[in-house]
Amino acid sequence: MKSVTVQDHISKVLERAKETFDGQVAPPAEKLIFNMTKCKSRLFRQRMIEPLVPIIDSEPAASWLTVGDGWGQEAHHLRSFGAKVVATDIDTSFLQDVHAAGLIDRFESQNLEKLTYQDRSFDYVVAKEMLHHLSRPYLGIYEMMRVARKAVVIIEPQDPKINESLSMQAEGAKEEYEARLYDNTPFFFEPVGNYIYRFSEREFEKVAYGVGRTKVAFKGLNDMASEATRIDVNNDQEGFKKLLQELAIKDHISMRGLRRYEYIMAIIFMDKLEDSLADSLVRQGWNIRTLMQNPYIS
Repeated sequence: MKSVTVQDHISKVLERAKETFDGQVAPPAEKLIFNMTKCKSRLFRQRMIEPLVPIIDSEPAASWLTVGDGWGQEAHHLRSFGAKVVATDIDTSFLQDVHAAGLIDRFESQNLEKLTYQDRSFDYVVAKEMLHHLSRPYLGIYEMMRVARKAVVIIEPQDPKINESLSMQAEGAKEEYEARLYDNTPFFFEPVGNYIYRFSEREFEKVAYGVGRTKVAFKGLNDMASEATRIDVNNDQEGFKKLLQELAIKDHISMRGLRRYEYIMAIIFMDKLEDSLADSLVRQGWNIRTLMQNPYIS
C-alpha cells in the first residue's frame, strides 16, 4: 500500500466533502426558517442550549461566538435567551438567509481550524455537534480557546467506547468485525470521508491540563431531535408526546447511572470562575471540577 502523507489525506477528505456537498440540494430558506421558529422539533435543539442560561444571566453584556454554526441555530437559541452572538461557519449560505429573516444579529465566514480573530476576542465560544466532523478537531478546540476570554463550550456525542458495559463492548466489536468481514463502511466513518470523532469527560480534562486551566464543568444530555425528523411533529400530537415520554425515560435511566448520556456538554474555563456563577451552574445540573495546578508552572 502506497504511503500517503497526513496533508494528502486531509486534502482528499476536503475534496470528497466538496464533491458530496456540491451534489446536495439545499433546503429552501423558508423551510429552514420554519424549522427554527415554528416547528416543535426546535425545542429539542433549544433544550441543548438552555443549560448555558446561568452564564448568560450572570453576564448579559458578554460576547458570544458560535463556530461551525451552519444554520445559525445555536446563535439563534443563544440570542433567544439574551446573549449577544456572532454566528460563523465556513459556508455562510444559510446564515445569510437566517440573518435576512432577523433570526440572528451577525454572521461571518470563518474556518474553525484557522480563525482570523485576535486572541481573546470573545468572552465565550460555543461549538455544538460539529467538532466530530473535522479531520483535526483538536486544532479547532485550541483555536476556540485562543479566541475565548472566559470559557469555551463544547457539545458533542459521547464516546461509546469509554466506560461501556460488557454487552456494549461486545456489540461494538461485532459491528466492527462484520464491517471488516463484509467490506462495509463502519459507523465511525461518514460519507464525506471523515472519521467521526467521539469525546469523553477525561479527554476534555486532558485538554484543560495541557493549557494550564484548572476549572471545567460537565453535564450529560439525551436528545430526540433526529427521531423528531421522522414524524410530522407539528400535527402528530401523539407522536410528539411519545418522543417526550421516551426522552423522559432516557433521562431517568441516565440519572440513575444505568445508561450513559448520549451527549456531553463541556465547559473549559479560561478565566477565573466566580463563585456565584459556579453556584448557578450547579443548580442547573452542571458538575464542576477543580483540576490540579501544574506545580512546575505558576
